[in-house]
Amino acid sequence: MFLKVLREECGDLPIIAEDLGVITPDVEALRKGYGLPGMRVLQFGFGGDPEDVHLPHMHGRDSIVYTGTHDNDTTLGWYLSLDGETLQRVNFFLRVTPGSMPEALIRAALGSVGRLAVIPMQDILGLGSEARLNTPGTVVGNWTWRLPAGALNGDLARHFSQLNRTFARS
Repeated sequence: MFLKVLREECGDLPIIAEDLGVITPDVEALRKGYGLPGMRVLQFGFGGDPEDVHLPHMHGRDSIVYTGTHDNDTTLGWYLSLDGETLQRVNFFLRVTPGSMPEALIRAALGSVGRLAVIPMQDILGLGSEARLNTPGTVVGNWTWRLPAGALNGDLARHFSQLNRTFARS
């Protein structure tokens, strides 16, 4: 009812359905019925199931793809903390070479067919766990990370402009 009234009063709005966790068929039908894109988080995709919805080849156009969210570790921090088996899956799937993370996951996000790719600034800057934004279930140290002065520069802008053009996202 809420979504129906919202659409009647405001028209189409850029709303993303946070469809993470256990999602029932009714919830999926509601999301699709209103044309709301769902979330696909690449860091969630490497548990060993080749049909995991978070893996890039399982994404649909009706999804928004993230390397990670505000509740995840940075991609570099996540990668450095992986157990051996998961690390092997990630390395094989993404063809990771030394020093290519987080860009390997960023490229996977940009190459997804999802309608939008969201890359946290910490991943763009290649930062580790020290730049994590939030750790769910904790009360200390959250939401304190700030973009370092001078972190954004022309070289970074040119590189990400080229990546976005390469994957037809500009």
